[in-house]
Order: sequence, then C-alpha cells, then structure tokens
Amino acid sequence: VASAFYVATTGNDANAGTSASPFLTIQHAVTAQIGSGKTAIYLETGTWTYSTNAAISLTSSSNGVTISNDPATNSVPILDGGSSDGTGGVGTITLMTGTQDVTIGPGLAFQNTGVVNNAQPYQGAVTLNGAGANGHGNHIIGNHFSSTGEAIWLWNGSSYNQISGNQGDYCGLGDPGYAGHGSCIEIQDHGDYNTVDSNLINHNSD
Repeated sequence: VASAFYVATTGNDANAGTSASPFLTIQHAVTAQIGSGKTAIYLETGTWTYSTNAAISLTSSSNGVTISNDPATNSVPILDGGSSDGTGGVGTITLMTGTQDVTIGPGLAFQNTGVVNNAQPYQGAVTLNGAGANGHGNHIIGNHFSSTGEAIWLWNGSSYNQISGNQGDYCGLGDPGYAGHGSCIEIQDHGDYNTVDSNLINHNSD
C-alpha cells in the first residue's frame, strides 16, 4: 500500500519502509511518517521487546496516523514490555501526547508491562496524555493486552476518544495499590466524553 510504511523484525531502518523493504523499529517509522503524506504504519508478525519506557512516542506531528497490524497478511505483531512478573520492565510502550485522530490498532498485542512506580511516570501500556485537553478524537481499537501493570490510561484532559473492541487479560499485575493504578482501562484528570465499549476484560486484579 503506497500510503503506508511497513515495519518488521527482519527489517532495517536504512530501508525504504515498503512492504518488500520494511523498517526495523516502530519509532523510526513514526518519525519518517511526519510530513511524508503516509497515513498508516503496518507492523508485520514478530516481537518487539522494549527496555525504555514510552519507547514509541507520538505527538501532534503524528495526527491522523494509524498504527496497526498489516491487514493484507493479518499479521500478529507483539509489543513486549519485558516484565516477567508485573513489577519490572517498562510501564508504557506507546505514549501519545496531545495527539488528535491517531488510531492504535487493530491487531496489536501488548504484553508484559510493569506496574507504575516513581521511575515510570506513565502507567498504561498505551498512555494518552491529553496535554490539557489537546488530546482528543483518538482511537484505541481491537487490540489485545495481557500481563500488564495497566493496559490503557487516559489522563490530563483526554476527551472525546474511543476505546473499543480491546481484550485485556491479567491486567493490574504487580502492585496495583500504587495510587490505585491497577486497571485494564483508566480515565482520569478531567477526561470527558470518551467512548468505552465492547471491551472484554478477564482476570483483572483491581
């Protein structure tokens, strides 16, 4: 698809980002997408493991982009936070700050993210920081979250967003007592008019 960049664990960030010559890292694709006219980033089957909190960072420069699996191959991309028991690893894999009309999913699998602590200011595997009500109209749809400290977190004025069709298994691992953050989906700090529907939550600890 000409309007998309492609990312694969067998790729290289020196490549062109096409289906035949994909990038290696998702953040490189996010950076390359800015100003390129591309509207989608497709992830192929594979596992990306992160040791840095908020390893995939999107700002208003990424407005309108979709990050999902490859719909042509129905790929199964896995984004792993590196936690074996919910207390280590990174708390956030994908951080959106003040974004609008960004879509995360469908078809992404987030797993093994650690519970929030003082060294990890963002606690959702996918975190949307509204940046004072600038972050709105985003979509987190059709993804799978498993063994996470927290799966999806909207805060700081995140409003008018859609969280739909996701599945969360074993959210709130580790110590869910830290500031009460042990949920699969949490919305706080004046987040209004968000649509949360058709999500399936299993074995949540909070």
